[in-house]
Amino acid sequence: MKINQVSTILNSINSEMMGETAITAVNEDLSNIVDVGTELTAGQEDITKFFEAYGKKLIDKVGRVVVVDRTYKSTAPDIQRDAWEYGSIMEKIRVSVNELENDTTWSLNRGDTPEQFEYQPATLSAKYFDDYDVFMTQISLPEKTLKSAFTSVSAMNKVISAIENRVQMKLAISRDNLIRRTVNNLIAEKISRNKDINLLAMYNASAGTSLTPNAAMFNASFLKFAVFTIMKYKKMLANPSVLFGEEDYVNFTPDSKMKMIMLDHFNESAKVFMESDTYHNDLVSLGDNFQTVPYWQGSGTDTSFPFNTISGINVKTASTGTTVATSGVVGLIFDVDACAVCMEDVQTTGIYVPNGRFYNYFHYINARYMNDLAENVLVFTVRTPSTQNNTNLSNGDTRALASAIDDEVKTSTK
Repeated sequence: MKINQVSTILNSINSEMMGETAITAVNEDLSNIVDVGTELTAGQEDITKFFEAYGKKLIDKVGRVVVVDRTYKSTAPDIQRDAWEYGSIMEKIRVSVNELENDTTWSLNRGDTPEQFEYQPATLSAKYFDDYDVFMTQISLPEKTLKSAFTSVSAMNKVISAIENRVQMKLAISRDNLIRRTVNNLIAEKISRNKDINLLAMYNASAGTSLTPNAAMFNASFLKFAVFTIMKYKKMLANPSVLFGEEDYVNFTPDSKMKMIMLDHFNESAKVFMESDTYHNDLVSLGDNFQTVPYWQGSGTDTSFPFNTISGINVKTASTGTTVATSGVVGLIFDVDACAVCMEDVQTTGIYVPNGRFYNYFHYINARYMNDLAENVLVFTVRTPSTQNNTNLSNGDTRALASAIDDEVKTSTK
């Protein structure tokens, strides 16, 4: 045990605290106070600090073992669906019926023969999903060789449990990242088709301003406009329309079948800069029925987590291989059938290796990560005009809609 005499430095610290000495007068060496731990490696000979203080020959005993064993909880969007054991392909059938015709009941004359035997079947279309993403990891656990480091079965089992917990954490993180990529592809598919809804472009066009994406995140007027617009579009999804899918199929998405995911940065900005000075927060908030993510693709290495990093994606789309490298994605709303993980199979198998006296465990996760672009999908972005390729409306329609929404925002927030 290394013994640190701290009376001298403690006297200096006390003088600083009581105002007797300026803090610039003393450079405190905190290595004599704080122990940051020592990691022993094979071949290390200097272990004198671990000798007891009496005879300096005996090694101090381990008095307490703290095993880092923290359970990871998934932070990925919840898009899990059902699974099945036999068969592979998921077949998705859509039905379209004929256009309406005039009712001839009221225009019949003597001798008319209305056509009643014409064959007019419904139009069927089918889409097949048969891609399967698989990965696994292996871990070996000894039967004998780890026992020498512990004094009891329970102590050793804590480490074994920590190993298994870490394996499960690795699998869960990997699974979460595949889920995030499934969502990211959906985002990229809409942006690559110029179908994202650029909230900043709409606001700047209607308000006659030139806000940048970073400045917009601190602008209460923009945030009110943005939340108002998002909730407007959300209501639109419940009505039959061909506007928000990619295959001209008439879709509608009730609230019970709707998923909404928002970027934490945008959500927190809306709370702090918009709701903080509003008496009726429910009138200007996004509500509670949605999930948030800290980033879409990754946090980056800058610990200030700049907006352009956490709101950005850089991917090739699954449908066409189009590269989409952009920032400013703040959220999306989609039908539950547009983005899902299904047919997930999680399995663990093991085998004992007698000539090494250890166990090998194999952990497998297989699943189908799917997007259906025919379903309703809305992607909301905050991007500058030079980088945005918005929208599913014409420029004239966008300006008209933006102006109308801005007028409603001004009226509803007076």
